[in-house]
Amino acid sequence: MNQNSEPATGSTSLYRSAKRSATICAVFGLIVFGLLVANTVANRTSDLVTPARLHAMELELNRNPKDEALKQRIRKLDLRVRRSFFRGQAFAGLGFLLLAGAAVGFFAFSELAARQVRKLPAPNPEAAKEIEASLPGGRRAVAVLGALLGGTLMTMAVLSRHDAAAEYARLAMRKPFIRQAEAARPGGGLGPLGRAGALPMAGAPGVAGAGQPLGIATPQGGTLIQPIVAASGGAGVTPVPPTAGPSLLKNPPVTITGVSPGGSAAWPRFRGPNGDGTAGPGDYPNEWNATNGANTLWRQPLALPGWNSPIVVDGKVVLSGATAAKRAVSCFDAATGKPLWQTEVPPSRPGEEVKVMDDTGYAPSTMATDGARLYAVFVNGDVVALDLQGKQLWLHPLGMPENHYGHGASLTTYGAGVIVQFDQGASASDNKSELLALDGTSGKVVWRIKRPSPGTWSTPIVVKAGKRDLIVCSGNPLLMAYDAASGAEVWRAEVVGGEIAPTPTFGEGFIFVANQGGNLAAVRPDGTGNVTKTAVAWLAADGLPDIVSPLYANGCIYLCTTEGLVTCVDARTGKKVWDHDFEVMMRASPTLVGGAFWLFDIKGAAYLVEAARSFRLVSQAVVGEEVNASPAAVDGRFYVRSKSHLYCFGKKP
Repeated sequence: MNQNSEPATGSTSLYRSAKRSATICAVFGLIVFGLLVANTVANRTSDLVTPARLHAMELELNRNPKDEALKQRIRKLDLRVRRSFFRGQAFAGLGFLLLAGAAVGFFAFSELAARQVRKLPAPNPEAAKEIEASLPGGRRAVAVLGALLGGTLMTMAVLSRHDAAAEYARLAMRKPFIRQAEAARPGGGLGPLGRAGALPMAGAPGVAGAGQPLGIATPQGGTLIQPIVAASGGAGVTPVPPTAGPSLLKNPPVTITGVSPGGSAAWPRFRGPNGDGTAGPGDYPNEWNATNGANTLWRQPLALPGWNSPIVVDGKVVLSGATAAKRAVSCFDAATGKPLWQTEVPPSRPGEEVKVMDDTGYAPSTMATDGARLYAVFVNGDVVALDLQGKQLWLHPLGMPENHYGHGASLTTYGAGVIVQFDQGASASDNKSELLALDGTSGKVVWRIKRPSPGTWSTPIVVKAGKRDLIVCSGNPLLMAYDAASGAEVWRAEVVGGEIAPTPTFGEGFIFVANQGGNLAAVRPDGTGNVTKTAVAWLAADGLPDIVSPLYANGCIYLCTTEGLVTCVDARTGKKVWDHDFEVMMRASPTLVGGAFWLFDIKGAAYLVEAARSFRLVSQAVVGEEVNASPAAVDGRFYVRSKSHLYCFGKKP
């Protein structure tokens, strides 16, 4: 017997309504599917060179910082990029939900209509025709399923975009636009992301190291005199076979220590004796309050502004300051705060107009000392040396660097030389960046080497890794190590990205580098050549900073974003342990004191956080003025630079 189907008595209207509703859902789904197609095409064919246009406009703004019309164009173009990207993403997500709803409605109403059909055994000579007539319904079901699947794929395509405009928009939304004209720093050529992609690979005739990025340079010049305090191993490079793959964590860790200038320097450079933010011994206070005088030993006004951190040498606190018209180095007695001297530093090119961003100023770089001389660098590339009594010894002009902020990296020293990471340009292919060693007594170049990096603002660190003294520099996209005495490149790892400002650090046998737009990476320092595939223990992406340098303590890496999100990461595995959002702006790098570290926000509050595997706020303190600089911590005292004053905090008798 054949099956004969017809609507049951009394259910004809419900049957018709269900059939019509199913049809409406199918038509609606097809319309949404069409709109998803159009949205995908629109997103994929948008102006992907807009971030590059923004970067070009930023460079123009650097030359003409008072051009209000240009600022407005930058704001409008930036807003258009972000609105277009996130509008497309929002529509894709909504469209997928609507398409899924249409599919559910189609099948639900189709099932309801089918249930209204009565099936009775009866001869049916038209069975073949009925089967043929039922085919369109099956085709509709397949079409709806296809549309749903296609919409899903297109939604995923839109939401997972990784082109230049997408990366620009994502990063722009993660950080507030606190810079002039709401434009981001350059550093690789693409707006706030700043990553221009991997460098071209070598392998051509005459290029050593197949598989390495181009730009392996030979240093020019001689070698530095050995360090004042013994730190042997820097005169040559003894290649150590790199350790491969997962065994990195199992092998004995490489012994890494900071190379300190020694002498009478107690806090000789940015982030202290080892360049890692660790305070020296002393009985430091857990609380202070500059507004009521609690544990505030002295306060002195500063004649000139600057974002650089104080250094401490021979019982003196020294820092630099500058405006468009004047720049100077100032010295204070560390015990009493009494001003000892101030030396004005004339520019190497009188009358040269220097234009910088408001959030950098004219003196962003922290000074350095070898215990016998003081070294400062200003945004126009002038490096100056003074003796401890404030007498200018020499001035070496490096030239105005090509970037928005002027020169922003701080100085460090090795032996009888001062080390300058002078990165500039919009991309590595500009071939303008270099690392230099200047003789401390004369200011003459001892050695210099080209660096395959665009403009950066990161400070180099000097470490003894095993038997080798290395200068480690962060750039885009390379973390690189150089022989400290000769400047010869030792190794490189393609692990970084974005606008490089945070300084590397070390611990657990690894060099750690972190930057927003790139990674947090752990790199073993005993390799030679391109160690990207042989010495990188792990990569992580939680809580990446864009200004604040990472801190290593007690088996963990502590990161802090400008927006105040603090993240603890296991130093051996890269796994996130905890995070805590202070919901305040922070630019100063953390300083470790015993088992806890200090963080400063820009409003003048300080937070002491336990360096442990669970978050605990130990105490808070008050400066009461804007703080952007990292403190110096010496003999139980904190020397803190605010916007207008230099403070000394310590336990009162």
